Amino acid sequence: AKIRSRTALTSGGTQPVMDGGGGSNSIFANSLLRVLGTNTGILQGPDLFLEVHQQVRSSGLNAIGQVPTFDVIQNTGDLGAPFFFVSS
Repeated sequence: AKIRSRTALTSGGTQPVMDGGGGSNSIFANSLLRVLGTNTGILQGPDLFLEVHQQVRSSGLNAIGQVPTFDVIQNTGDLGAPFFFVSS
């Protein structure tokens, strides 16, 4: 059976975020790419979020206190299914 999952991992919700600080990417994008690139198995959405969140929050370049978010996208038919990232 297929169950819909409608969740979003964002760089900072409705607060301003930094566009730089991660080399050629933002701090958020750099952290996201790093976590996905080092994943060697199956990574669930909340685990991906926790790792990216920790990296962004602890970055010495995060001058504005950027806080990534992970939540259900409201009114899109989310049925609570988990989302998985699988290394290729």
